[in-house]
Amino acid sequence: MRLFRRSETAMLAFAISLAAVSTPACAQYAIVQAPTPDADALASEMRLLAANPGDLDALIRAGELTLKLDDATAASGFFARAERIDPRNARVKAGQGTLLVQSGRPGEALRRFAEAESFRGDVRRFVADRGLAYDLIGEQERAQRDYRVALKDGPVDETIRRYALSLGISGRRDEALSQLDPLLRRSDRAAWRARAFILAMTGDAAGAERIATSMMPGGLAQGLQPFFQRLPQLGAVDRAFAVHFGEVRGSAQRMMDARLAPPMPALQPEPGQPVVMASTIKPPVPVATDKSDRRNRKKDKKDKRRGLETVRLATATTTPPVPLPAPPAYVGPPGQHRSRAGIAGTARGGPGDTGPDRGRAGDVIPRARQATAGCHGFCPAGNDNGLARSTSRPGADARSRPTDA
Repeated sequence: MRLFRRSETAMLAFAISLAAVSTPACAQYAIVQAPTPDADALASEMRLLAANPGDLDALIRAGELTLKLDDATAASGFFARAERIDPRNARVKAGQGTLLVQSGRPGEALRRFAEAESFRGDVRRFVADRGLAYDLIGEQERAQRDYRVALKDGPVDETIRRYALSLGISGRRDEALSQLDPLLRRSDRAAWRARAFILAMTGDAAGAERIATSMMPGGLAQGLQPFFQRLPQLGAVDRAFAVHFGEVRGSAQRMMDARLAPPMPALQPEPGQPVVMASTIKPPVPVATDKSDRRNRKKDKKDKRRGLETVRLATATTTPPVPLPAPPAYVGPPGQHRSRAGIAGTARGGPGDTGPDRGRAGDVIPRARQATAGCHGFCPAGNDNGLARSTSRPGADARSRPTDA
């Protein structure tokens, strides 16, 4: 237990390091307020609701915007009010599904997504979140199909990271890393975190630790060793919860939620994907005895050798792939004087910590929106750089449950 507490502390520090971004020296003292388009849009919707509390479109937009701003409680309230006005609204059902999957309840989320689709909702609006829900119940093939559908409308960094993690959960390491390659070359910190998880899941704990060592302060990466070493031993569901929410152990709540998933039809061949045909046995070729046939066979062999030499020459002259840059190094925020002991104390819940309910990384860093942990850069709460909770707590899920507030 003490070993995994150290691992949870290190995971929190890993998340904190991901959020740190270096600033040029000439700009360290300039204070520039970042644009907040989602917050500005939410303010506009709130003005509309102040004038007309029953404005359905404003309620739905407010719920979707508060989800982006990681305010699950407010989003739940907006969607509940909208549902009372229109119980068959597809956008309301989809919003509730997104809220549920970000809360680690994929079974119930899939039921809401199914309702949204039955009410003729636009699947493209929620297909990436439905893919995450499929990943969290161990349906990786369905998840990957949904991610591919979502990416047809254009590359979205979070969806790419989720897709890569899903491929990694399936053991398809090379495909997973190739998906992340463009993001890694842009020094996307959440993508580097996803790469570390993929390496660990496929048996390269040392490679994952090297990335963590570069991106974390001090020697805290050593605390992640148990986590990285355990990842390849987990089943698909536990792997998904581990990389998206930091949870390596199942719970009764998770089992009950999985039973809420709606029935799923058998998967059909995916349009546009190659179909593997059954192999056929070729009839044996009769051995030629005629001298002319022997001469023809010798000629064929020579032609084949020439062809192989041409292929070898082309391979030798092919430009080698450009190596990846080094993982981004940890850079603490300006003026930071917190010691490692202080960080560890925060992760453990401080000196007053007396039970397992304290010390969840989710209590300090919200769950990443597109997992969401990514914990993604992956957790559905919207923090693309944070790891989410490391242990489950029954009371935590209740906070994100859709209510009539």
